[in-house]
Parts: sequence; structure tokens; C-alpha cells
Amino acid sequence: MNEEYQGVRFVTVFRGDEPPSHPLLSELRHWCRMFHDHGLAPPYPGGSSGNLSFRAGSSLIITGTAIGLKDNLADDAFVEVIACDPASGRVEARGRREPSSETLLHALLYRHFPAIGAVFHGHHDTITSQAETLGIPVSPSPLPYGSKELAEAALTLAATSDFFVLREHGFVALGGDMAKAGALCFARLEKLAG
Repeated sequence: MNEEYQGVRFVTVFRGDEPPSHPLLSELRHWCRMFHDHGLAPPYPGGSSGNLSFRAGSSLIITGTAIGLKDNLADDAFVEVIACDPASGRVEARGRREPSSETLLHALLYRHFPAIGAVFHGHHDTITSQAETLGIPVSPSPLPYGSKELAEAALTLAATSDFFVLREHGFVALGGDMAKAGALCFARLEKLAG
């Protein structure tokens, strides 16, 4: 379902414009760079196809929408999501930009699975197209990016797998921390190279 990116599909209510400050931001920057350098977040004009986040207490810190992950990202490339209501399509955030278009997906996963500390969502054509051959669970049908339905499909898959593919969209890796989520992604790349 190769959709053209058209921005976020929720309403963001900003509760402040200060970018997040957290000791784990440097690690998130590292993983953003790794995703770019290894083709897990392909660039498009004005940004990258991928979004990464980590749990920060009762909030989550996520990459902003339409950013290039290859850069040495400044703090204002990230957004703290302090509340998310998928039913109403409302997100409360602090930062200087809109949070990732997949914020609903990230927020629902954190809400339903307390052990998750990091959600990495990327796009790699071979992982996506060969997922079933590689034994990776895949959602039954393609769904629009950034939608509540896509987030709910991720919830279903996350109940039994920490790495899965959203059909015709991309992959999701879940870890107790960023190192674990990242390791899942690179294990799949190694399997492809193998």
C-alpha cells in the first residue's frame, strides 16, 4: 500500500514548545543514524520513512514527523507525547514539531504492553516482501499509514511477536529497551545477508 505521505492523521495539542530533554536522547540519535545508514528508514523528499521512540515514564519520546534520520539530530527533532487518544484522534505533546505520523501506533503499544521500552518502525523492501518466507508474522491486509486501524493491527501482532510486518507498509520491532529493539532489526538484516 504505497501511499504518498500527506502528514499526520491526528490533531496535536501542544502543551509546551520546549524540546524534550532526556538522558536517553543520545541513544535514540544513535539508532536513528543506524536506521538511515543501513537502509531501514529510506529517505524521501523532506524526511525519512521510519520512526523510533522510547518510553519515558508515563510519556514517550518519538521522532518528529518529516525529519531525515541521517542527520545528527538536535533535540528539537524529537517530541514528547504526554497523552494520546486514538478514538478521538487527539495527541497532547511538548516540542517544536508534530510527532511522527505513527504516534498512535507507538502510544497504543506502550499502553497495552508495559514491558515495552522502545518501538522502532522502519521500512525495508526485502524484509517487508519476504517476511512470510523469513517466518516473520504479517498483518492480514494493508491499512493506511498513521491510522487507528494500523495501530490496532500492530497490537494484535505484538501480543505474540516482538518483530512483525504491517502488510505493504513496514516492520515494527519491540524491545524492553532501545538496544533490544535495535538488535531485533539487525538480526533480520543479518538473516537476509546470510
